[in-house]
Amino acid sequence: RELLNGTWGGGMAGDIADFLNPSLFPDRRTPYLHQREAFRRVLVEGRDLVVTTATGSGKTECFLVPVLAQMLRESVQWSAPGLRPATWDWWDDRHRTTQGQNPRYAQRVVQRGHETRPAAIRALLLYPLNALVEDQLVRLRVALDGTVARDWLDTHRLGNRIYFGRYTSRTPISGGRHGAAGLLRAELRDLARDAAAVAGSDASLFFQTLDDGRRSARGCSASRPTSSSRTTRC
Repeated sequence: RELLNGTWGGGMAGDIADFLNPSLFPDRRTPYLHQREAFRRVLVEGRDLVVTTATGSGKTECFLVPVLAQMLRESVQWSAPGLRPATWDWWDDRHRTTQGQNPRYAQRVVQRGHETRPAAIRALLLYPLNALVEDQLVRLRVALDGTVARDWLDTHRLGNRIYFGRYTSRTPISGGRHGAAGLLRAELRDLARDAAAVAGSDASLFFQTLDDGRRSARGCSASRPTSSSRTTRC
């Protein structure tokens, strides 16, 4: 808040502090000196940055705070999302009907098809080992999709969400290609079952729920064309 008040304005500085404090700096913790320096170099001076410090010294905050701050700044301009379709959970068996002896499933619903804001990938976080990603996913889930984060986004950003996703060889296919929807349906059904099994326990932080801010499959979905171009919603 102190760093951005003079350059981004008090209102925006306050928004960023209010959103990030509960998850990244809880219990009135304050940034380390190298974290504050990273924030100043990136957010105030607009410079690139390399941080080399010991394990457990807070490098995650050095890049995550600037990334999320920029997203929160942009999100002021986002329009409210539309209504989510009734069959958004199209993989669930409750949408299955039977014609004769053949089951019929709901058509695949694009996860963010109801969004109205400009579609784009805002940031890429690259890791050399999959194991390093697991802890980061928990951090992102708490910061972007915890109860406090959701309430704040509902109140201050018209119900928009900041989405994130993991892209590795284990990430499910998008289901957009011919015949792939069935494979994705089975993947999503398994994810939903596992999340329900651990709901309410400490283990729930390590399991994806399908109505959270994390993308559930690979790839992007075509959104409405604008003039002669077509955007993708990621």
